[in-house]
Amino acid sequence: MIQTDYAKIQVPLNKSVKKQAEKVAHDYGYSSLQEVIRIFIMSFSKGDIQLTLSSPHADEHISPEFEEYLDKKRAEIEAETKNGNLYTAYSGKNIIDAVRNFKDEEEN
Repeated sequence: MIQTDYAKIQVPLNKSVKKQAEKVAHDYGYSSLQEVIRIFIMSFSKGDIQLTLSSPHADEHISPEFEEYLDKKRAEIEAETKNGNLYTAYSGKNIIDAVRNFKDEEEN
């Protein structure tokens, strides 16, 4: 029985990445990389899988000096915000209007 309601997905991929993924798939006991992808897509389409992207370097820390610098900049921004010296734009139009107003004020 031939099923005609299947679709194919083609994904360009570096050959070495594909070979490494195939090796890992086999190490995990899957018959093929295609099987892993099929299981993933079926589970993903049902909402059974949530994706979380994170950096493998997430555990790296900034230096104490840089943290101090960032704290200083944060305090400056908070002070400027409190004094009403910062402008918050909620859209691209807000930014363009603010720039036009600034230019008009400088010309006068």
